[in-house]
Amino acid sequence: MFNVVKIISERGKLSSVKNSPIPLCLRKILSEKLSGVISVKDDSFEKKIYFKKGIVLFATTNIIQERLGEILFKSGKITRQEFWSIHKMIEKKNQKIGKLLVENGILTEKDVYQGMQLQIKSIVLSLFFLNSGEWDFEEKNPEIPEDSHFNLCLAKIIHEGAVRYLQNANLYINQHFSKSPIISILPGKVKNILPEKLINFHSSLAVFSTTANEDIPKQLGLSEKEYWEKLLPLYLLGIVDFDTIEIDEEERANIEKVTGLYSKIKEEKLNFYEVLGLKPDSSSEDIRSSYFDFAKKFHPDRITTAPDPGITEKANFVFSEINRAYDTLSDNNKKRQYDMDMIKEKNTEGTGPDKSIERASLLHRKAKTLFNQKNFWEATTLLEESIRLNPQRGAYYLLLGMSQMNVPTMIRVAEKNLSTAVNLDPWSPEPLVALGILFLNENMVKRAESFFRKAISIDPEHKVAKKRLNDILASSSKGLMKNSIFKKK
Repeated sequence: MFNVVKIISERGKLSSVKNSPIPLCLRKILSEKLSGVISVKDDSFEKKIYFKKGIVLFATTNIIQERLGEILFKSGKITRQEFWSIHKMIEKKNQKIGKLLVENGILTEKDVYQGMQLQIKSIVLSLFFLNSGEWDFEEKNPEIPEDSHFNLCLAKIIHEGAVRYLQNANLYINQHFSKSPIISILPGKVKNILPEKLINFHSSLAVFSTTANEDIPKQLGLSEKEYWEKLLPLYLLGIVDFDTIEIDEEERANIEKVTGLYSKIKEEKLNFYEVLGLKPDSSSEDIRSSYFDFAKKFHPDRITTAPDPGITEKANFVFSEINRAYDTLSDNNKKRQYDMDMIKEKNTEGTGPDKSIERASLLHRKAKTLFNQKNFWEATTLLEESIRLNPQRGAYYLLLGMSQMNVPTMIRVAEKNLSTAVNLDPWSPEPLVALGILFLNENMVKRAESFFRKAISIDPEHKVAKKRLNDILASSSKGLMKNSIFKKK
């Protein structure tokens, strides 16, 4: 299991959102009725959630979309006109929005209180779909004034978050795929918040205490997706746990080999022959035999019970490289070209700065090919090495950011690398266009528009920037016409 106990006990230790999901910490806080503060931060945001004996007291955020005014407007409590008028008053009087809303007769104190409850709930729910950032939990009595205790039911929020927003569900599935569910009795308070279908599902699990999760869906007449969609909310509510399966010696050895191969491949120390444990003069039969042996030995499904939550990702990477190596070496034309590239690369090897620059350029060219083949993860790996060898090339950061844009868990890192590309090549429109597309994909239309305009200011004839900007303006124009009081009936 993910080591949440260790995370909570080590004060000041930051954990990665990607590898150590925050919902597991919420599970522990609920189950053990803990008091304390979860702090979450990334380059673009910072949040804090305060708990007392397993109850959500309060939350803070610096994300505009999660502030009280935005929440009240989105929930229909205030109109757009009231929203903007209050913001102008805040600038003049420097008072909190809730107080101004009450003083101006726009909302009652009860309305503001309910709005703040909704805001706090939204902040906690946002933890379920985070895919970047770092966090920690400090166990202590939170120093929050009594009038700021909103006392929200954590079980309700966990249930809603697990059903609607859960990000990185595969992390949980991979960790417990081959384990058996251990069922606890449903507490009355939790039972009251669960739909009847989930209560019946909980009851049906009782007979599967010695059956692996991978075998249960068929016996219940469910798809694998339906099964985990029902199981994970119960797990995060602390009603279901999983047994621990001992790792046999063969699997332990394979885990060590996968970890070693992963490190060597990442450091660019292995060519395709070495990945398969071969020499360049190996025969076609040797290549084929070695591939099937490695593919069987290092298949990710063979190490699902490993204690390290990152091992599955490493196994997937190694398995992908094994397949890439075989795809190249088993094709005579590809193999011939690969052997020629190896000879050229060997002739250009060296330790001086010029050789590092040459190697960075070579890796960049290979990454371009991978990008065009939509192998974004592999392209990212090569580009990170290119940047290590030559960190002053904006083109490397540009392609890295564009590759990471296509990996859902790396969107924020992509933004950072594209911004670096802008700084290194301020007169190039390409990184600006890429940033525009990134923000457009994230539904941040205004930010996207600003980047497309900047790109056009550098290159007035840039086709992509012009088309994207025209699409935004056309969409905005249609929206204005739709809402206009002058439109035709």
